[in-house]
Amino acid sequence: MGKFAGAHRAAALSLCALALFGLTACGAGAAETTAPTAAAVQTTAAQTEATETTRAPERKQDLETVLILGLDKNEYPQDERAYLNDMQADLDLVLVIDRDKKVCTPLLLNRDTMTKITRLGVFGDVADSFTGQLALAHTYGSGGSDSCLNSKRAVQELLGEDIDHYMSFTMESVPAVNDAVGGVAVTVLEDFGENYPQLKKGEEVLLTGENALVYVRGRQNVGDQTNTGRMERQEQYMSALIEKLRSCAKENPDFLTNLTLKLGDAFQTDYTVSQLQALSELLLDCQIEPFVTLTGETRKGEEFMEFYVDEAALAQTVQDLFYQ
Repeated sequence: MGKFAGAHRAAALSLCALALFGLTACGAGAAETTAPTAAAVQTTAAQTEATETTRAPERKQDLETVLILGLDKNEYPQDERAYLNDMQADLDLVLVIDRDKKVCTPLLLNRDTMTKITRLGVFGDVADSFTGQLALAHTYGSGGSDSCLNSKRAVQELLGEDIDHYMSFTMESVPAVNDAVGGVAVTVLEDFGENYPQLKKGEEVLLTGENALVYVRGRQNVGDQTNTGRMERQEQYMSALIEKLRSCAKENPDFLTNLTLKLGDAFQTDYTVSQLQALSELLLDCQIEPFVTLTGETRKGEEFMEFYVDEAALAQTVQDLFYQ
């Protein structure tokens, strides 16, 4: 991926240099060639290295990016004129799809990531901005498309890259999707306490109905109660769910489109139906890479937990996912 790009470019330059040298040395006849001095060779090497160092990275040409938001309420607010809502994005997942190579890489972001959040005014215009948890971006706006776009804006601010589309799901969509594929089997990663005795660490269970929602959303009195632990469960669950969705879609080409339509008010997106169909067909042909997460440090803020990304690791992740 991106971290190997420099080596690949250097190798290509070396091959080009050898080819050019061969053409010059094998020229027709009379012109004499003079062997380069050691100083000249060193100068050329230094110039090549400098060019490699300063060359701007090239963005992959055929990417499609989708922000998937899992919201912490059962239904969307009804007042489309509101400029504030109480729905936070517990799940913030970016799918980076390389259409050319047919590879999809899921980038799972920590909801507590501290980043620039845009505050919307009464009329939906940009009022100001502040640094806060990524999950809060969705609370500005009516809870509909404007809030999704504000979340997309926050993710773009964090990554420094454009996001093409969004999808958002309410909590009630989790059991519906889970049961539509016949449940999802997992090995429970953390104890969920006496209220959920079936969710005991180390047990292999088939998640159905509300247990699926509990497993991916539970935080209080579960494990170390941090979002990091919850993200590990979300990653585990979604990896298994993706395979079940792909299997169902291969058996029935209309499965994913019909499922999203069936979700109705529990699902929002800026994709059209035909675009969703094209996306599902693309993803069926894609190799799904392991989930990528950002490293960083979790701290206790004045009121809530705060996650600070490692800037160097963030830059490398963006390089790997978005650039040659």
